[in-house]
Amino acid sequence: MGIVRNKKPNPKWEYVKWLYFFLLAFAGTLVIWYFAMSQQVLEWLTSGINTPVAFLEAYGYRCLLMIGSTALNVILTLGLGIKALIFYIANNNNPKYADYKISARIYQIPITESAIIIFLLAMEIFIQSIFIMGLNPYGSYRSFAEDTQAVKVGDLITQDVFFDGDHERGGLTEMGPSFYESITEYHVTDTSSSGDGAIVYVPDYLSFTVDQEHPYVHQSGQDWNRHHTTIYRITYTPNRRLVTSIEMIRMGTP
Repeated sequence: MGIVRNKKPNPKWEYVKWLYFFLLAFAGTLVIWYFAMSQQVLEWLTSGINTPVAFLEAYGYRCLLMIGSTALNVILTLGLGIKALIFYIANNNNPKYADYKISARIYQIPITESAIIIFLLAMEIFIQSIFIMGLNPYGSYRSFAEDTQAVKVGDLITQDVFFDGDHERGGLTEMGPSFYESITEYHVTDTSSSGDGAIVYVPDYLSFTVDQEHPYVHQSGQDWNRHHTTIYRITYTPNRRLVTSIEMIRMGTP
């Protein structure tokens, strides 16, 4: 019969493991969070889609990924961070761990395990606060879900409009022009006497090309444009103004 020997606990590992666990959770969940917001994820979700319902649902799924990754980031890092802080504060003067404590200074500021954790937690809270206030993933998810339902029940906005000749790559994510999306942003003007303008977003799968020979001329009045500018009938969603259909109803004339 063999003799079972109990392993002695390793005091170094006992001391450093909480910092290691926290740093691993912090870095790992931050990578997952960054990936969830990346252009590659959106491209993967929207690849091969050619219907407005599927397109809007893909954007909604991206919002859910962002919400989930944010929750994972906060729960893991905050939970492990608090656990680690309790351990390090409780054992601050424990001679058992004296040889394993971090002993460093930056500009005469002492660097300890607790200081590292508090700094990273504060940085995370700051970043997440900017993210939540700026991009509002939950609010975005609700607007995409409402637009998806609007398409399904036909509760859309239909309007006869003029298209400006100028247009640019646009998007529904509010991530800025460097974030490529398969959408073109157009400025349109109502054909009515009010001449109200709006920005609409045309997905690439509609294969739309504006009539560049007869664009809307801002310097001319509505009457002139109604006689000379190409008129389109568009249908779009109420929240995100994603165009679901475009029909040319009258070709412009010189």
